Amino acid sequence: VDGGGLYDPPPNPSDVILSYLPLCHVAERAVTTWTNAVSGAVVHFAESIDVLLTPHVLEHVPDTDRALGEIARVLKPGGHMFLQVPLQVGVTRVPPEPEFHADDTPVFFIFGWDLTHRLRDRGFVVDVLVTDEWRDVLRGDAPAIASKGDGFDVEGIIDSARSTLDLDRDLVAIADRDVASTLGVLPPYHHVTWRCRKPN
Repeated sequence: VDGGGLYDPPPNPSDVILSYLPLCHVAERAVTTWTNAVSGAVVHFAESIDVLLTPHVLEHVPDTDRALGEIARVLKPGGHMFLQVPLQVGVTRVPPEPEFHADDTPVFFIFGWDLTHRLRDRGFVVDVLVTDEWRDVLRGDAPAIASKGDGFDVEGIIDSARSTLDLDRDLVAIADRDVASTLGVLPPYHHVTWRCRKPN
């Protein structure tokens, strides 16, 4: 990007290009094309992205529906978005007082399980990736986990999951306790990922 160029040399059609395109920029972009200042090449973002990772970004975007619409627009048919937000409550709400993360980024929403239906309403095929332990707790097959005093309403999150989700269909367990421990994804309620696919 230095000097206005995107690629030097230009990519071949067979190249696999990974780019960092932050959700905030996608969601708040007012134009639908971008012109490379050096080559004059025009990039149309519509249906151009295979996989979009959005780790802990959506809560910082003031217009969730606009962001999700823009993501659906730029994903290729069959493309995936892997979405992570801090799931601190069972039902989405606005912070009761202004909240900022360590980098002074404002938090506009504290998301709950109802985000699952919101994603589906935007046309995505959605399932929720969790650890085996968290799936078992949510389904009532294992004892509830106590909050670690970290601001997560674990009881409310569990209750909301049981009333909002189809726990057998929506939850996909991806790591047993040993793998979760090795990867550091404990406590399990801190680690939830929505896998969203744009239909073909």
